[in-house]
Order: sequence, then structure tokens, then C-alpha cells
Amino acid sequence: MKIHFLLSVLIILSFQSNLNAQTVSEIGPNFPGNHSISGTSTINATPYNFFDQSVHIQFIYTASEIMQGGANQAYNIDSIGWYVMNQIGGSLLNYTIKMKNTLSTHANVYDNNGLTTVRNPSSLLPATDTAWYMIPLTNSFMWDGTSNLLIDVCWGVNLGNTATGSIRQFNQGMIAERIFEKNNFNNMCSLPISATALSKPYVRLAGTCANTNTIITDSICSGQSYLFNGNLYSTTGVYTDTFQSSIGCDSMVSLDLKTVNSFTTILDENICSDTSYTFAGQILTQNGTYIDTLQTAGNCDSIIQLNLFFVSIDTTITKSGNNYTANQNNAQYQWYDCMFTFQYVNTQTFNPTNFGQFIVTLNYKGCLDTSECMGYYLPESVKNVGANPALSSYQIIPNPALNYIKIKGCEPNTEIKIYNMTGTLVQRNNTQNDQQVPIESLPKGIYLIQIDNSYWSKFYKE
Repeated sequence: MKIHFLLSVLIILSFQSNLNAQTVSEIGPNFPGNHSISGTSTINATPYNFFDQSVHIQFIYTASEIMQGGANQAYNIDSIGWYVMNQIGGSLLNYTIKMKNTLSTHANVYDNNGLTTVRNPSSLLPATDTAWYMIPLTNSFMWDGTSNLLIDVCWGVNLGNTATGSIRQFNQGMIAERIFEKNNFNNMCSLPISATALSKPYVRLAGTCANTNTIITDSICSGQSYLFNGNLYSTTGVYTDTFQSSIGCDSMVSLDLKTVNSFTTILDENICSDTSYTFAGQILTQNGTYIDTLQTAGNCDSIIQLNLFFVSIDTTITKSGNNYTANQNNAQYQWYDCMFTFQYVNTQTFNPTNFGQFIVTLNYKGCLDTSECMGYYLPESVKNVGANPALSSYQIIPNPALNYIKIKGCEPNTEIKIYNMTGTLVQRNNTQNDQQVPIESLPKGIYLIQIDNSYWSKFYKE
């Protein structure tokens, strides 16, 4: 049985009271660094300042600062606040706020890529108190819980200006914490910025926590069960439960469970008798049934059954009269002379029409073998025939011969077979109109000649 231990913690959380789901991060007085109140002069461009008629400013808060300020997970920011110490002398026109999750840690280079507008351009009225001045956002922004947060603020062009408006701020040494530009004539919101300063304002980021959806993908073997949120599951399916964190955020957990069946694979293998078969680390040389048990990726059994058969071939030949029959049935056959010079029939039985020695090659279930050499020999009466026997109506001249012989009394296109004295057919021809038979390719020796499958004679090749 499988148990997902993370779910045990989530189960405990599900029984807690539904607390307020509001998340607030305050980055300010409790943070290390140099703390101050911004001035109202032109050199102190801040996100709450009436001296400058148009300001464009960026600053970055790190993920660790946001978490230290009170956030404990990703959440939707729906309002932002500055800690006001001195009120502005009038409304800030077209006050716009943009945000983005970023990997940058300090606002010393202008970043205009991927910004999300969270407060559409509209007037920002003066605060009514000296405290946190919370500004509702037109569109909430999802801080992802791990990235740093870049905030871009701009306004302008105001109709007038006074040396009013100051907020609390801090810095952590000689590191640029904000980048800005300001102007009393042109709207800076669409323009790049490059001036830097050390401090960034106290900020209060309020919102609601982000619901999470976690998918657990797992598998069990057939017959096993899976413990999820106190329930046992043993079949394939998607099972979902919703839990609640200590700050009231929903956390949906889905279990995508697969049931993996154990299975058996059967292998039928025929191999040649002069070989071996490697299976499960063993070298097999005998017929039999062999079993190996493996495990799948889900640790389920996978059984492999090998039915192994070693193929033996019967290479013997049975002779009956002039018929030669291979004793191995259901094979592929090919008959040759013993020197593999001539190829004959590809049937199980061979009836040679020539004297000589023969073998058969066999292909049985993919295995190859060859029979012993069998002879179909010339009768002694044929071997002992003389040159130009008296009973023959044919005469061979010249005899001995070097390049050709001529057969007198032979009709054109008569079949001529020439054998050596072992009975092997070495040449086959049909006579031409001049009754000549070329023999220049034959080695020196005595040869038997059969004319028209009937008459035998003998000649000597020089």
C-alpha cells in the first residue's frame, strides 16, 4: 500500500478554522539599513511628491523582503501603500502603477519589458492622514512567491507644483535602489529613465492568497491500494480533495492514479542445434521452458516465458533405384553435384539423369545443413567400353584429340555428354552441322562419351 505523507499534513490543515485570507507584507521600519524621511525638494523624486509635475520611477523589492514583511506564499496583490509623512499639495494626475516579477535585485537599470499595468492612469488624491496610504489597484497582480517584485510608478503632467509630499524610506548602503526621471513640462510615463538614488520607499503590499492546485501522478500494481486523504484507492482514476492553509487559502490536490497490470510474455524460439541461447543471464543448450521475472517502471511483475526448441536436421538420404530421397521432411531442398558445380532440382526426391556424385542442402526452420555425398556411378560395362566399339554406328575422330572431336554418323543437334572416369559429367553439348564437339577446355585424360543417351564410346584428350 502506498501512502503520500504530504497529504497527512494537508489533512490536518483542512480541519483548521477558515481564517481571513488577507495577506499583507510591510517592508519598512523593521528592516535593517538607513531609514529616513524623503525631502520635498526636486532631488527627492519619490512615488508621493508634489514638487515635480511629472515623475517616472522604478524600484525593486526582493522575494526575501516580501516574505520577511509578512507574506508566506504567492498571492494576488490588490492594493499598495506608501507611509506618508507630509501630504501633497494637490492631486497627482494620471497616476499609473505597473508591476512585474523579475530576477533583478536592484533598480539601477531601466526595465520596460513585460510590465503589467495594475493601476490605470487616474488622479491620486492627497492622503487624509499621516500613516499608510493604501491605493487600490485596478487589476490585481500575482506575485509568484519566488521572484523579486519590480514596481513602476509615474504621473503627470500636474497643473502646478509645491514643495509638499514626503514618505518614509530606507537604504542598505551605497547601492542604487531606485531609478527615475522627472520633468515639469513633459509627461515622463512613456519615456526611459536613468537617474539613480540610494533609497526606496517603505511599501505595504496587501492582497489575497493565491489558491494552489497540486497534481500528484502515481501508479500502483494490480491488487495494490493507495492511501490518499484517509481513503484507499485500487483502481485507475483522478481523485481530488481541497485543503485550507492557515491563512484561509484553498489548496486543491489531485491524485492521478494509474493501475498497472502484471503481464506475461511468451517467446517461442527455434534455434539451430549447434548454437546456444542466452536468456536471463544463462546460456541455454537444451530444449525446455524457462521463466524470468522482471519489474516494470512501476515495480510490477513482468513474467517472460521462453519455450526453447533446438532444431536438429536429418541429413541422411534413402536410395531406391535411381531415386534419391532426403529423409528430412518439410524442409527446403537443393540438389548439387558434390563439387557444387551443377545445381539440380529443389525437391525432396532427386532422380538423376546423369552419372555422378550428388548431395542435397537442407533449410529446416531457418537452420542449414548438408547431406553426405551420394554416388550414381557408371556401370563397369560402360567404363570398359572401347574406343569406337564395333556395335556403335558412330565413329570418333581424331582419337586421341586436342581441341575437338568429330562424331561421324551423328545427326546435327544430337545431345553429347562427356564424363570423366569417376562418372562425373564434365561437359554437355549438342552437335553442330559439321559434327564437331569442342574439347579444348578439358584436362588431359581419358573420357567416356554418351551419344544421344544411348551409345557409349571412349576417347583420349591430349
